[in-house]
Amino acid sequence: MKGSSPCRCRSIGYFNRSQRQDISSFAVLALENPERFLGKRIDIASDELTGKRVAEIVSAAPGRQIEYVQVPLAEAYEMNEDVGKMHEWFDTVGYSADIGWFRTTFPETRWHTFEAWAQAQDWSVLNC
Repeated sequence: MKGSSPCRCRSIGYFNRSQRQDISSFAVLALENPERFLGKRIDIASDELTGKRVAEIVSAAPGRQIEYVQVPLAEAYEMNEDVGKMHEWFDTVGYSADIGWFRTTFPETRWHTFEAWAQAQDWSVLNC
């Protein structure tokens, strides 16, 4: 079912404050402990959510119902070929970060969840 596959939310993709903190903490950890990281490629992510789950979390935080609607792939391509290719890649390949491993292996980074970020926002600006 389209939109039901979880997407690993790369910290760099959202650029919210919590996720920038996650990236910064991980970068500092890597720079201060090069022996743990030399010769390794590590894809980082802070959470793994479906579009539907993101809408549920964002709805709960301000108490305003937000519905997730996945843009059909053909429509994404109509917007822009690069947008279409990106959506197709998310649907067929996606990111491959092991979030559980991150949280266990690098607890000092204190990875933030999307839900924690949503709960910390001031949603009053939406006039809900």
